[in-house]
Amino acid sequence: MKLIVSTFKQPYFEDVDNQAKNIHLIRSWKTRAIMFKADGSVAVPADMLYKKNVLTIRGSFKPITKLNVDMIEQGYKAFATQEGVTNKNTVLIAEISLNDLHGKDANMSEKDIMERVKLLNLLGYNVMISDYTRYFSLRAYFRQYTQLQIGIVVGIVNIKQIFDEEYYRGMEGGILEAFGKLFPDNTRLFVYPERDDKGEINDLNTLSVPNNLRYLFRHVLDNGFITSIESSNPELFNIFSREILQQICRGQGDWVDTVPEPVSKAIMEHKLFGYRG
Repeated sequence: MKLIVSTFKQPYFEDVDNQAKNIHLIRSWKTRAIMFKADGSVAVPADMLYKKNVLTIRGSFKPITKLNVDMIEQGYKAFATQEGVTNKNTVLIAEISLNDLHGKDANMSEKDIMERVKLLNLLGYNVMISDYTRYFSLRAYFRQYTQLQIGIVVGIVNIKQIFDEEYYRGMEGGILEAFGKLFPDNTRLFVYPERDDKGEINDLNTLSVPNNLRYLFRHVLDNGFITSIESSNPELFNIFSREILQQICRGQGDWVDTVPEPVSKAIMEHKLFGYRG
């Protein structure tokens, strides 16, 4: 099934400050999440998600790279094989969490976040901004509006985090409670591979989890709750957002080749992320 995203409309970067005010609603505890349609307008979650299959990917997207796009596309291919998933009844959402791995505010400015949203919109993606830290909370948010399939695209580093018991400190039931909330019905993780420091490709087949969790890992793997997806191009593993951001700030390097063309043009035209041309 071919990936179909929403109709492209040129976002207005001049309106970033006004749209950024919506972020304040999350930080002031008025809401846990806000959503933007691909045209940049604020979405009503019930309208966007009602009776829809939902595929989401969490990232910093500073900026969105060709690696991110491949993760989305490969995740969608796998998601499209699930029962009842079609182009017409599926919504794809790029999600940015305001929190770090420990649940604390990562102190991203509203303007910075909205610049990322605009670049995602340029590629036709819907975007969600939330203060959720753990993936089961993200799943619970979507479950308020739909009972259909939910897919979450993650990397190997995210799977390692999910199988880290320290990640669930403060939860009475620990990792078992967390997994019970993440995988109760029609929810799956699609895991994109990575290249390690030795140049080896790591995926679910090579993943090592703590010895006391090996049967839990086997259980979710054998029951299809987590599934490997492939990279379309091994060269994409050479893309690192931090390096790209440094090159953008210096106005040097081959960063232009690592992001989609509309993204590189917008970064240079609007001097995003400290770009120096």
